[in-house]
Amino acid sequence: MPTVPQSELPIPKSWDEFEDIVADLYARAWDDPHTRRYGRTGQAQQGVDICGRPARLQGHYAGVQCKRRERGTLTLEAVEAEIARAEEFKPPLAEYTIATTARRDARLQEAVRLITQEREAAGKFSVHIAFWEDLCSLLAHPDNSDLLRKHYADWLGRLRELAGAEVAAYASSSPPGPETLPEGVTRRLKVFLCHASADKPAVRDLYRRLRSDGIAPWLAEEDLLPGQDWQLEIPKAVRSSDAVIICLSSSAITKAGFVQKEIKYALDVADEQPEGAIFLIPLRLEECEAPERLRRWQWVDLFQEPGYERLLRALRARAEHLGLGAHLWEPEMILIPAGEFLMGSDPERDRYASDDEQPQHTLYLPDYYIAKTPVTNAQYALFVQTTDYRLPRHWRRGKPPKGEEDHPVVYVSWYDAVGYCNWLSQATGKAYRLPSEAEWEKAARGTDGRIYPWGNEPPDEERCNFYKPLRRTTAVGHYSPQGDSPYGCADMAGNVTEWTRSLCGLWTGDKVELFGYPYDPGDGREDLEAGSLVARVMRGGAFDCGVRFVRCAVRNWNHPDLRGGNVGFRLVAVPVHL
Repeated sequence: MPTVPQSELPIPKSWDEFEDIVADLYARAWDDPHTRRYGRTGQAQQGVDICGRPARLQGHYAGVQCKRRERGTLTLEAVEAEIARAEEFKPPLAEYTIATTARRDARLQEAVRLITQEREAAGKFSVHIAFWEDLCSLLAHPDNSDLLRKHYADWLGRLRELAGAEVAAYASSSPPGPETLPEGVTRRLKVFLCHASADKPAVRDLYRRLRSDGIAPWLAEEDLLPGQDWQLEIPKAVRSSDAVIICLSSSAITKAGFVQKEIKYALDVADEQPEGAIFLIPLRLEECEAPERLRRWQWVDLFQEPGYERLLRALRARAEHLGLGAHLWEPEMILIPAGEFLMGSDPERDRYASDDEQPQHTLYLPDYYIAKTPVTNAQYALFVQTTDYRLPRHWRRGKPPKGEEDHPVVYVSWYDAVGYCNWLSQATGKAYRLPSEAEWEKAARGTDGRIYPWGNEPPDEERCNFYKPLRRTTAVGHYSPQGDSPYGCADMAGNVTEWTRSLCGLWTGDKVELFGYPYDPGDGREDLEAGSLVARVMRGGAFDCGVRFVRCAVRNWNHPDLRGGNVGFRLVAVPVHL
């Protein structure tokens, strides 16, 4: 299957070029305009090439040593030698980083962590190591897009040319059809639909909706073959099902006949289930009294929101209990009701409001569903296994890092995210896509114009994963519910920056002309066929972003063909109305 080009940045050709990149990155990360460079003045033998005073260190100094390696190796002995030299550096350091073009080495990383523990206990400066992978992630960050263009202008031009042809080839390929199951998923959850004949129209819609959500419903008019004895086949179907949904209405309750026999079959099988198992689910299609013999089971109202979502949660819990895959490969979706919301920032309320977030304005959106969390490594792995798609570059042997299955997938380009949406849509029959930036923002902040998903209070370590430079993601939902949006969406601030479908602007020469506010979805910003000479909007900030960049209204952007270690995505779906 064709893939877009890998976005690992080429290693600089000389030490001077490497130091230029590192100095620019750390001067910005430290927010210190007085950062000094010693690497070309003879003081490098003291183990420090770049020195500055990061704001977070409250006046203390940090130093960086640049280690370019032709063969991609760095030894512990070399690290210890640099630390010894840095001990003599004046002024004394509080933090020391070795930035290297070497590939990530887990053993070396662990050894440096232990060294830091010992040093901090002795009151000495801490030591960190930034591998080339980490530096690439920083360059791919929206905050540093100008540095990326500065140091890799020629490479970006070649990448855009290559991306156009390969992305077009992928778009014309055929993802697996609705009956294709991901590797490791043996079958779908089987659900019997019990109903009265008068309720067929509503039950048909329910049948189609369940199929689109990865469930295998059994409906007599769809699954009984001509010539089969329905008095034999229906009890057999009830007994072989994983769950039974009893559709209740005034007609179903009052009418005598076979629907009452189906209920009896279901009750008999329910009595054989283990205690506490979800098997029989009464589903009210309209306001009606549940029969006495069904009242021991909690019912759900399909005719009221969020009735269908509650039904789906119960079925996914049943699938998980049985060891099936339906709970893995589709995300939990949350309905965002139609209506107006405040988009953008008001500088009178938000001191970080930037020009591209203004003016704050009222925007109407129809209803839609958005995923509760970003797509996880486990969910993305099913896509990779089924389609033989390229792996995120930090995966090994076809699998994500051990213990991070429920972390957001990262190192995915905008094209990778669109490819995943296309695959899941084909595999389920449901229309999944990336959110527009307006859809993302409404889901993140609700209707009242709050600055963060939880309100106007600044973020802290109880609410989101933010401002942790060169560290890692956390499991999705780790900060729920205290960090959730008004609708219950998790990780809308921090953890990973998320791709949207929207264009931030169009390239004109060496800069991007931004689409401004008020937001107008008809002005070309939602063009999915714009090619690679564009910038796509990213929302939400990431684990390495500060307070300003995890606000609901902040607008970041990047090249759609780049992949970063702090970039993921989540899905939206168009609702199906009963």
